[in-house]
Amino acid sequence: FGLARDIYETDYYRRGGRSFLPIRWMAPESLRDGRFDTLSDVWSFGVLLWEIATFAEQPYQGYGNEEVVHYVRYGNITLERPPNCPEILHKLMHACWTFSPGDRISFRSIVDELVPYENEDFRLNAYYHTQPHLLQDQILIVTND
Repeated sequence: FGLARDIYETDYYRRGGRSFLPIRWMAPESLRDGRFDTLSDVWSFGVLLWEIATFAEQPYQGYGNEEVVHYVRYGNITLERPPNCPEILHKLMHACWTFSPGDRISFRSIVDELVPYENEDFRLNAYYHTQPHLLQDQILIVTND
C-alpha cells in the first residue's frame, strides 16, 4: 500500500516448518482446514480495520501465537473495540468476524455499508464510481441472474 512497517517474526506462525502464516489475521476456517477464499479475506479485512483504528497495534496483543491459533479456531476470542472507534466501524469489524463463513458479511455488503459515509471528493475520484467499474457491475449482475 505504500505504508511501511517492520514485521516481526513473532507476528507470524511457522506451519509445517517451511512457510510463515499471518495467523493473527487468519479466519477460523483457514486455521482449522487451510481453507482460503473471499470470506476468509473478509475476516482478515476486519482485522485490518481494527489495526487502522488502533494505529497499528498487534492483533491479540498479550497472547502467544499458539493461544491465538487455539482461541480463533474455536471462536473463543475477539478483538476489543478500539478506544474512540466509531460504532459503525466496530459493527463492521464484528460482521467481518462472524465465526461461520456462510453467515459472514460479503465485501459487496461492506461497500454498501460504507457508501453513505463517502465524501464528495471520493465520489468524484474513486474507481468504485467510474464508468468501467459500473459497467462491470452491470455485467456481473446480468451474468449472475
